[in-house]
Amino acid sequence: MGGFVVIEKSEFLLKLKRLGRSAASADLWKRGEKKITIFPREIEERGSGNILLTFTFNEEIEFFPGQEFFLHFSQNSIQYFASGNLNKQDNLYKLEISEKVFRREKRKNERLLTFPHKQVFVYLNLGKNNFLANVFYLDEKLGKKKDILENFLKLKGPREGLTGFRVLDISKSGFSFTASKKERQFLLEGKTEAVEINFQGLIYELPEVKVIHIVDYIDPRFGHIQMFKVGVRILKMNELLSKKISQLLGEEGEFVQVSHDFEKIFK
Repeated sequence: MGGFVVIEKSEFLLKLKRLGRSAASADLWKRGEKKITIFPREIEERGSGNILLTFTFNEEIEFFPGQEFFLHFSQNSIQYFASGNLNKQDNLYKLEISEKVFRREKRKNERLLTFPHKQVFVYLNLGKNNFLANVFYLDEKLGKKKDILENFLKLKGPREGLTGFRVLDISKSGFSFTASKKERQFLLEGKTEAVEINFQGLIYELPEVKVIHIVDYIDPRFGHIQMFKVGVRILKMNELLSKKISQLLGEEGEFVQVSHDFEKIFK
């Protein structure tokens, strides 16, 4: 479960009360959306392990009564997570925390989620250029999605002969990207080569990477267009890119990835 461990409600309650006494903040978010900062004000035990968290927030929160929200806070470098239903009473927000609560054990090799929050692309030489320009769709709906697909993949590389792919996530040891069915035939598992990473406008050269797996990838935006997720191991890392990843994992990037992983538990 991405390093998440189910813990006793009593342990979670103790940490949450300590958070409230210290006047520290916590993070609250709706599925797939950005976090907002909240300030716990009252923590109630409601029997059978139920917890009701009353908190304040600087602005109005858009929600419908009983909507699912996710909660996160940290203490002593340990992260705590929960989900619950949000309501509002007497101008105070109240989160009724669900049965399972979690502690997160930090993984040794954190991944930075780059899609859709960051524009990151990998460029490599497929040995064949502009093949998607010759693809025609008999299905009109799929034809309309051709522009979306090409914009997503950014086919033109920083240099002639290179093809770009949207990077989904990246770490110091590897990354993954998406490829179409046409591109799939030019990608070989076990193949080692040099690539370039465009990280929001900055180019980093990776002298040696290796494709380790290629699996199906489903994205509803592309309708019935078949896509693949390509996993790549970095054999020789670029020092500047390594530092950038470390910096982002220590800031907002880490939370984006972790919150995404936590949401998967409740799907």
